Amino acid sequence: MCKLFDGKDEGLIFLIETFAGKRHYYYFISDSADYEKRIQRVKRDNPDIEIETDSSADKDWGYL
Repeated sequence: MCKLFDGKDEGLIFLIETFAGKRHYYYFISDSADYEKRIQRVKRDNPDIEIETDSSADKDWGYL
């Protein structure tokens, strides 16, 4: 998951936290990154792991 968006133009991970035995990953991603495709690949490759996702756009943030 740390290299999900491994490219200078796609996105970067900025926080990994573990709470109540669950790991949470937070990313900033560009509009051109194919978020859904990557998540579907992770779910396909890890069928025994429960993976939940959420995304939202924030117009006040910019991709560096």
